[in-house]
Amino acid sequence: MIPLTLDEVVAMLQFLVQARREGQPLWQTFWMGGALKALPETGPVRPDVVRPLAMFWGMALPWNLLLSAGLGIWLMFAPTMFGSAGTAAHSDNLFGALVVTVAIIAMADVGRATRYLNVLFGAWVVIAPWLMTWCHDGRENE
Repeated sequence: MIPLTLDEVVAMLQFLVQARREGQPLWQTFWMGGALKALPETGPVRPDVVRPLAMFWGMALPWNLLLSAGLGIWLMFAPTMFGSAGTAAHSDNLFGALVVTVAIIAMADVGRATRYLNVLFGAWVVIAPWLMTWCHDGRENE
């Protein structure tokens, strides 16, 4: 439900911006609701508007996001499977959860830009073992 909720939050923000442009009070409109005086052009109504799948408009399930979420889940279980502990295990748990969260948020069409965060998280997952080994070796030499 996160992608659909993000879509609704963006729609609500667009409504508030338009209402404010019409001179309606922001906080009263936010808390009590309201109606726009000038309705935006929406175009023709889609014929499948009454179908159950209509509630998933604004959401996509591309293979790369499904793969990303799967890799994030695997990363969270990696410390248990490989017996790692300490900072490496904490990093895997944290970044696995972040990858899953970002992949799910990016399934919303309005959240597409968040997909690039997984590139950064993936880079961390690749360099973290060497960085943590280097930092750990540096502490032992002190």
